[in-house]
Amino acid sequence: AAGNAVRIWRPSLQLGGITIYMLNALTFRPGDQSWDRELVNKSAVWAGEEGLVENSDDELEADEDFENDRAEPFIEERGLYFVSDIVYDSGAFRLPQKRTLSIEELCAVYNTASWGELQGKFNMSTFHRGRASDVRRPMRMARRVRTTDARFVRTDSPGPEVDLGLGNRGVRMHEPATMTGPDVIEISDSEDEEKDIDKVVSKILKQFPYDVIQQSPNQSANNRPAYTTLTRVEQDNVTMDIFKQTELPFIRAQLKIVSTHTWDRVFFDRFFPPKGFSPRGRIQNFPSCAYYQDWIGLINRMTSADVEIARKKIAKYFKDVHWLPHTASDRMWMTKLDNHGQWTHLPGAQVASPQIALNPYKYVTSSCFTLRTGEDEIEILD
Repeated sequence: AAGNAVRIWRPSLQLGGITIYMLNALTFRPGDQSWDRELVNKSAVWAGEEGLVENSDDELEADEDFENDRAEPFIEERGLYFVSDIVYDSGAFRLPQKRTLSIEELCAVYNTASWGELQGKFNMSTFHRGRASDVRRPMRMARRVRTTDARFVRTDSPGPEVDLGLGNRGVRMHEPATMTGPDVIEISDSEDEEKDIDKVVSKILKQFPYDVIQQSPNQSANNRPAYTTLTRVEQDNVTMDIFKQTELPFIRAQLKIVSTHTWDRVFFDRFFPPKGFSPRGRIQNFPSCAYYQDWIGLINRMTSADVEIARKKIAKYFKDVHWLPHTASDRMWMTKLDNHGQWTHLPGAQVASPQIALNPYKYVTSSCFTLRTGEDEIEILD
């Protein structure tokens, strides 16, 4: 069976789209949006280009001299829809690369907000330099769309690169699956893909704090703001330092020191899952994070041994923080009131609020933590 790296090829997605379109058209009125028309036209046999032309007797015959500028989709001339040649490539079927839908059209066909979100549905991602995205966040956090690349919203310096020395350890990521065949025009959809594994991991780690804060919970009532007290500018410029302070950026919170096993083997595995990880049921927050999608895309291009080397390096990096969200098996953030066990409630009342896990390696008790109003300077603990 073909892997997700092959299924995410644009011609493969286009074949899936036209297949679903035809199945739906058997029962419902065919879609007539602009992307539906593009899907139908670009996925069809083209009379001139395929060497087919109608003669005076209304029959089809080959015409090698048919002019290219007269080529047009051959649709419903015989009461049928003729799909273009189907190519079997790398264990999967796809359409030829002659008339591929644009990324925007494919996102519309699959009802996704972005190419990253569509890739996330296949547990795939790519490592592009990308372009800035004009995303305006309301006072409530937009948690169901893929997070923006933090490099394009940050106004402060992102700080030095995080070099874990993976390249020096011989850790490599293999080349992505590429289409083959006489119809292939380009080897890759991207000319600016990052190939240095340490730079890829550095980007993921710098994206991580931005994504975690962007996924922080809203209060249950729709007319109430998010729990975080960070301003939009502070959210845009957040770094790992946010997790090294004892002033929590929330209006209220629930705190608990977790065991070393929970920190190392449960929470870390949820944030940076190992190769071959398969979630049980539907999970929230994580799939919407750009860092998470990039991580899944990265480990799909690494051996299991190299993935574990990278995870051990990142795990040491995470032992420097004081707190992280107290994750659950199906979500990154929990807000349900928990008054069982060693929970500390700030500012005091036992009500629903973000659950915070305290790092057991830091030996910092719950009494050291306070709530931050959003106006004070952050004190970083070494």
